[in-house]
Amino acid sequence: MSDHFKNLVFFCLLLFLSGCSLLGSEVNKQIQKLEENKKIWSQKSSVNYTYKLDKSCFCPSGLFPATIVVRADTIHAVMDPETNDTLRAEENNEPVLDLYPGLYKTIPELFGIIRNTLDDDFYKIDVKYNKTLGFPAYINIAPRDKRVADGGVLYEVNSLSLSN
Repeated sequence: MSDHFKNLVFFCLLLFLSGCSLLGSEVNKQIQKLEENKKIWSQKSSVNYTYKLDKSCFCPSGLFPATIVVRADTIHAVMDPETNDTLRAEENNEPVLDLYPGLYKTIPELFGIIRNTLDDDFYKIDVKYNKTLGFPAYINIAPRDKRVADGGVLYEVNSLSLSN
């Protein structure tokens, strides 16, 4: 093997490893930020709250935006934010919470989605947290491979209010 080829292989290996460490350090920063904001949320929040969730994905239509009502850290109701009536599926008028119970998330579940995404190299994630309460206000999850057209999801949390 020529010295030139050995140097090229060594350089490629170094480049690959440095890229992995850069990705790893970015993930570590995001994990640290996640843990800091989870702590803020647990110190300042309640197990009872209401918020508006907007989710962009390849989901059935008419399901978002939605007002999520959480009681005792469990989703109690999913409401239409314009009418404050129970949000119903367009196709059969059934309550969306009954039809799609896993589609709507509590704040701790959104933290879990962030953590799971950070543990998966397939996806990249951009998160913005509420400065006062620590909840994730914006979560954009996208495949690292730009050729994957329908693998992403965007969550936006607005108008969160705590209750007793």
